[in-house]
Amino acid sequence: MTGTRWRGQAPPPAGAPARRTRAALRAVAIVSGAAVALVALGAIAAVEFGTQRKPVRLTVTQVAAKVRPAVVTIRATVFRDGVSEGQGFLFGGGGHVLTSAHVVAHATKITVVNAQGVTGSAALVGVDKSLDIAELLTSDRKTAPLVAAAGPVAVGTQVVAVGNAYSALPYTVLQGAVSGTGGRVELKSQTLGNLIETNLVVNPANTGGPIVDMSGQMVGMVVPGDAGHAFAMPPSQFSRQARDWARVDNVVSLGPPMVDKSASSLVLEGVPLGSFVQTKSEAWAGSGVHVVYIRPPTYDYGGAAIDLFMEVEPYDSTARVLFSVSGSKDSFFSEVGSSSALGDQAAFLQKIASDQVAYEVAWRDRNVIVYMYLGSGMPAPDVSLQTLIGLAAEQEGPIAANLADW
Repeated sequence: MTGTRWRGQAPPPAGAPARRTRAALRAVAIVSGAAVALVALGAIAAVEFGTQRKPVRLTVTQVAAKVRPAVVTIRATVFRDGVSEGQGFLFGGGGHVLTSAHVVAHATKITVVNAQGVTGSAALVGVDKSLDIAELLTSDRKTAPLVAAAGPVAVGTQVVAVGNAYSALPYTVLQGAVSGTGGRVELKSQTLGNLIETNLVVNPANTGGPIVDMSGQMVGMVVPGDAGHAFAMPPSQFSRQARDWARVDNVVSLGPPMVDKSASSLVLEGVPLGSFVQTKSEAWAGSGVHVVYIRPPTYDYGGAAIDLFMEVEPYDSTARVLFSVSGSKDSFFSEVGSSSALGDQAAFLQKIASDQVAYEVAWRDRNVIVYMYLGSGMPAPDVSLQTLIGLAAEQEGPIAANLADW
């Protein structure tokens, strides 16, 4: 007999398989089954933890359902300018939201509206005006943040812009494609470059929202271009900065800076009205100043005087309480107008008597209170309310100077 030799033992009966062969087959079957189970579990884990090499392609409806919970509407109460609205999205975990910096520029208060329509407050923890990105901190620690797509996006890639339903947007889901890379958008104070170009047409209220691919991974932040064509700032431009901000969560104070100069240092050096001469500068109301300019009478006109009263309070709230148009010299002044061009509050008053005409401009800019008077004995045709309003605008210049860089 050729083949296997049986040494020291009788060969098995004809037709009977060897026991070791059966055991070996059972072992192979068990190992193979375990391997299949491990592969299956690995596939499940890959889906669960987002480690699949090739993300699953979804329908537009599925993309919107996956992304929308992480998209928020941002409303910022803007200093002296109503309300600004844009979009943002949860990114990086811990309740952090990314958006465009100009959406929250000059904000005195920021709120976010989540996918369920619930409004909550948000703190500003980072802003980079040069990149036009800002990061907010919210109380949402449960909603899954968006995940950035790996690597650069290719031209022709199908993309979707998803908005928050509780916003001013007429529509919240838009489908399109990447049409180019290296795009540029001119904003008011800077140029944004290396942007992804798309054929999406968006509303300004889409600003700061996400653009995602067909697997629901974020490929960029919406930057509206000319005629509403959407560009996207790729994650490579903001991911590291976002992580750095989130690591420390330093809250940025909202609201404008207070004026921190003395009242006397803010007074104009002379007045642009010709032959007026400063005759007095004295303390007023504690930390304030009272300055008087006089123009002597001439053969044709009576004398004229300018009185300036200015006080710098420590806080905006204090100045708001103290300010009153009744700060005029006497009760014969009557209010004839107001303006929003001079700080936060402004009123125009006048007094006309048989031998005198006088005008007053009273205004408050944050923590600074100013009362300015222009009066003359009759006749003095060059003394008018418009002349005083123009002079007040000149005086407002140094008071408002520190808002230029805010």
